[in-house]
Parts: sequence; C-alpha cells; structure tokens
Amino acid sequence: MAQKIISDIDPGKLPKENLIIFYQDKFVRDPSDEEPCICCFERLAENPNYKGTDFLNKKNIKIIVEKLKKNVILKSILENKFIFNKSEIRHHTIFGKLIVLARKQQKGKYQEMYDGKIRNEERFYYFPYEHKKDLFLVRNYDSGNLETLYNYDTLELIFFNELENKVSVMFIYNEGRINDRENRLTKTYQYKSGDWEFFKNGE
Repeated sequence: MAQKIISDIDPGKLPKENLIIFYQDKFVRDPSDEEPCICCFERLAENPNYKGTDFLNKKNIKIIVEKLKKNVILKSILENKFIFNKSEIRHHTIFGKLIVLARKQQKGKYQEMYDGKIRNEERFYYFPYEHKKDLFLVRNYDSGNLETLYNYDTLELIFFNELENKVSVMFIYNEGRINDRENRLTKTYQYKSGDWEFFKNGE
C-alpha cells in the first residue's frame, strides 16, 4: 500500500526542494483535559484498514526523501506545530515513535515574514536529502505585489475507510495557495488476494 501511495504522489505539483508533510494526529485524552476536542482529526487518524501511522514510518519517509529528492519536514496539522521542543509535544500522541525518530535528524529554522520583517520563527527537525544541513524555510508575504513567496511545498494525505476493504486517500498539495482545487485528488485502493490494488480515481 505504501509503495502505491508514494508512486501516486505527483512530483509535478511539488517543484520546491523542501516538502512539509502534514500528519493527522490523535491524542489519548486526559478526561480532565478539554483540549483538543473530539473532532474530525481524531476520527480520520483512526483507520482499521490503513492509517497515517502505517504510512508515516522511517522506511517510507526515507523512500519519499530519495524518490522525490527533497528534504522532508513533518508538521502536526492539529497542533500546527513542527517537531522540535519536547515541552511542546504531547508524548501520548499516536505518532510517538515517529517523533522520537524525527528528533534524531537534522535541525532547521522556519520564518514567516511580512515585507521582509520577521513575524514568526520556529525550529524543526527534518529528514535531509543528500545530508543537507541547516535548512531554512521561509514564507514571505509581499504586500506590494500582493503575493506570498515560499521555498517549500506542502502535502497532506487523508485516509478514509470504505466498505469492501477499500481505503481512499486524499492527496492535498499546497493547500491555501493558488489553484487550490486543482491540487486535490482522491485515489481509492482495494485489498484483494493478499495485496492492495488501485481501484479508482476520485475528485
């Protein structure tokens, strides 16, 4: 299944050399803790056939790095945080092993800028392509030209369960940018005769 999903990632929609992959997280909640609330992120993260924790592992991330020739950075879409400070990471996340693995990789810096002025700065760990060091990501909004410049792309994969051993995967490229609708594609796979097979494309 993982090989099919990776093969179906469209490199033409990811022209930058840096790739942020968003993961759908779920927390084992403390009953006294009202945040985060029960929401779609929790339901989407749980999938009895094939789920995000099956896909995002050491082996598959290395394959993505080499196949797409990109530095790969992971980011929780629920918390909107990169993997870096221990104090900012919920250790009971279902991606606990992945977080431990990521924190053994290279360190980089992310900045959000507005007309050349820093508005936000974060650190992160990333999986380097060809031992790339000191990675710097920037999102710079230029009010004069009314455009935002990036030196990275983003990819989100959302897994949906279906009947008859089917799993649909929504590929979302660079959400929130120009031609957002054109950058969404759903592919359905079916488990038959001991293997996953491509079933159909969706909208």
